[in-house]
This record gives sequence, structure tokens and C-alpha cells, in this order.
Amino acid sequence: IGQILEFSRLDAQPEEAPETIDLTELLESVVEDVRYENQGNDDRGLIDLTSEGACIVNGYPGALRSAFENVLRNAVLHGQGSEPVKGELSAQETRAEVVISDSGGGVSEEDLAQLFEPFFRSTNAAESAASGSGLGLAIASRAIEMNGGAISVRNTGSGLEFMVTLPA
Repeated sequence: IGQILEFSRLDAQPEEAPETIDLTELLESVVEDVRYENQGNDDRGLIDLTSEGACIVNGYPGALRSAFENVLRNAVLHGQGSEPVKGELSAQETRAEVVISDSGGGVSEEDLAQLFEPFFRSTNAAESAASGSGLGLAIASRAIEMNGGAISVRNTGSGLEFMVTLPA
């Protein structure tokens, strides 16, 4: 129910004004939260985050936090527990780029095109014991778009790679 409400809220006009956000700090905080959630769960929650230093963007911090939480939780859930999820943050002149990759084997090309659709669950996720509502990546997509950015995904051969670009 919480995810449905969050998804609906992202359609509404934000009540607050955009803020200056240290994206590096925000991502480090999200990574710590996801690691904490997965404590004692074998090797799940291993996340390697690399950054070139401070990266400042303007946007809605709550929406960005939610977007990255959903992508990272998805990567941890569907990745191989012994292989860390990799996150890379780089600051370009006019944009910030965040790449998050897992080693979960990827999804079919048909499923790949639908991953950001509300309530869609890939064949792999539906067949596994992984729980989910199919809203996490839809929330991530809307939250990134709300912040003037874009999110894309591709198969890497060993898993999925999500690329988020945001105006800097």
C-alpha cells in the first residue's frame, strides 16, 4: 500500500521547491540503509559505491532517495549474494551519472522493455522466491523524471546495469 501511495504521489505537483543536493552524500546514505536492511542475510547487501567526490544537483531529495533505494534494493534482491552490487557516481559538466550494476543474470529482452512499467515483474522475478509488487522500478523512473533526469537499463551478460542521468 505504501508503494502505491508513493507511486501516486509522484504524479502530483511537488509542494516543495527543488533543493541543492549533494548526490554523493545521498547515495552513501541510501547504500548504508540497504546494507543495514540486509544484515545477517548471507552476503546480500554487499554494495561497492565509487565516487569522484562531491556531486551537486538540484532536485527533490525525497524522490531521489526513493529512486535510488528502489534500484539498489532491486539489484541486491536479484543479484548473486556473493557478488557485490556496483555503484559508480560521476559528475560531468552539465550532468551527474549514476551506474548501478548487479550480477543477477539479467532478464529477457521482452521483459527489459517493460521493467519500468507499474506492476510488471520479470519472468525471472515471478519464478523466483523474491517478493515484490512490481512498483519499485516504476517509482524510480517517475522520481528520476520528476528531477529532470532519465533512467535506462540494459543486460550486461552477467546481470543488469541501470544508468541514471540528472542535470547538474
